[in-house]
This record gives sequence, structure tokens and C-alpha cells, in this order.
Amino acid sequence: MFRRIIVSICLLFVIFMTSLTGCNSEEPVYVTPNSSLSLPPLSAEKKLLYEDTIMKITLKEIGYEASNETENTSVNASDRNAEKLIIIAEIEHNDEKLFHPALFEHSAIVNDSITVPAELYLKVLSDKKMLIKLVLDPDYYLNNGIKNVGDIKFKLKSVGWDDAYDFLTDFLNVQTSLMDQMETTVNISDAIDFYDKDGIYIKGKYVDTFGVSSQKGILLFVKNRSGQDIRIMSKDVSVNGNLLDQPGRVLPSLIFSNTEAISFLDLQDEFLKDLTPNEIIETSLSLNILDVNYHPIAETDAVFNNK
Repeated sequence: MFRRIIVSICLLFVIFMTSLTGCNSEEPVYVTPNSSLSLPPLSAEKKLLYEDTIMKITLKEIGYEASNETENTSVNASDRNAEKLIIIAEIEHNDEKLFHPALFEHSAIVNDSITVPAELYLKVLSDKKMLIKLVLDPDYYLNNGIKNVGDIKFKLKSVGWDDAYDFLTDFLNVQTSLMDQMETTVNISDAIDFYDKDGIYIKGKYVDTFGVSSQKGILLFVKNRSGQDIRIMSKDVSVNGNLLDQPGRVLPSLIFSNTEAISFLDLQDEFLKDLTPNEIIETSLSLNILDVNYHPIAETDAVFNNK
């Protein structure tokens, strides 16, 4: 009992410290997007997204939120003011256990075909009511041909604590005013094809900058028609023949079946700090393709000549 009280107090403190700007407004939240990106206004009708005997989830607002990187003058002007797409929903529940939702696999599906990384934030309104804010990372769709977002799908789950209510929802589906104009083709020019087997197709390239954080790395495009959800794990990354001191990493987001995804592997090594972009001649890596339970499916290598 004492443990439950302590855990509950800690959880409420963490959630209380998470702010959701503009969530109490009855009008849709909309931040004017950067004109250089030509992001169109979008809206969505308030509607019931999910309901069972324990909880009800209702869509409240959708719009854009300015990126935290807008003051970073080191990035490209066209990327500096990239906007994050946000969805705000209200959850009402009647469970007596500790109730704490999380985003399933830190991912959402955009335009019914593209898996993108996402984050979820909470704000407690009362013992039985809270707001959630889903934030989609613009690096994984705005810079790769997707600007008209007409459809977003995501799942919520419990945090998995012993004394918490256990649940996993079906996909919650939000359709926007751009449904009839949504784009579903990802564009990565000059990428190299290096894997095409059993319904999984991967191509990629080295990039000097990616997104608002302006990182060096390897940009991957993955098409998953394998009939199962998959993960991609990198290992043995080298630049100009030098193996980087970089452990193997599972790349952002589970790639749902019958979707495509942009994945980015940022290169982290002291060796790279002394190299200019013109001095990075060749990058190579190995990739492990895993199922949802991290069991290996296949392994492949890729070499990218940057000049």
C-alpha cells in the first residue's frame, strides 16, 4: 500500500510538470506554419476515438506546434522553423487502479502508409480525466515529400506496472480536413537500393544534415510488405574505413506491416568531429532486420560512396 502511494505521488508529480500549451481552449489550436515549408492549415472534427467499459478517448484538437529548435541558427533556414503536428485528446476513465497511458511502440501511421516516430505527453485534469498530446516528428515526413497529412493512426497502451490498469487499444484513427489531398509517396533522391527480399525493401544514403538538429548520418527508406511488423538494428558502422565507436542500435519506431518508413542513423564518434563533409568519402554499415520480438529475420550490408 505504501509503495502504491509513493508511486502514485511520483507519477502525478511527473505528469503535473508536463505542460500542454493551449489545451484548455475550446477553439482548435493552430500555430501559423513557416511559409518556407508551405504547410497547409488543417483541422479535424471533435469525435469519439475509442470507448470500452473502462475508458473513453475523445479527439479535442489538431494543429501545428513550433519546433523547439527554432532559435538554432546553425541549421538550414528551410528547416529551422519546421512545425510539429500535434493531436490533443481527452481520456476519461473509471478504473480504481493506477491509470497511465503510453504510446504503443513510440510510433504512428501517417496517411495510411507511412510509419513515423511520435511522442506522447500527459496532463492530469482530475482523478478520472486527463489530456494527452501526440507529437509527430516532422523530420520523418516533412523533409521527405509528405506535407498534406490527412490520416493519422496510433495505439495507446498501459505502462506495464504491476499496480496499473493493463490495456492496449485498437488503432485510434484521426482524419483531417486534408484527407482528400493527402500525399503517400516518400521521396528520397539519389538513394542506393541494397535489400529487396521477402517483401522487405531498403534503400539509403549518407547525408551531411538531417532535420532541425542538423546531424550527419545515414538516411534509410524501408518498405515493409512482409506481412509482419519489423524492426531495423544497425551495427558495425564505419566512415572512410574507420569503424566507429558506436554500439548497435534499434532505429526509431517499429515499422508496421504494409507501411513505409524513414529511419535515420546519426553518426556519433569523436573521429567525425575533425572531418568536414567533403572529407567523408565512404560510409558503410550492417543492418539486422528483426521481428516485433527482436528475433532475427535477415542481415544485410550497405556501402555508400558519398562523392
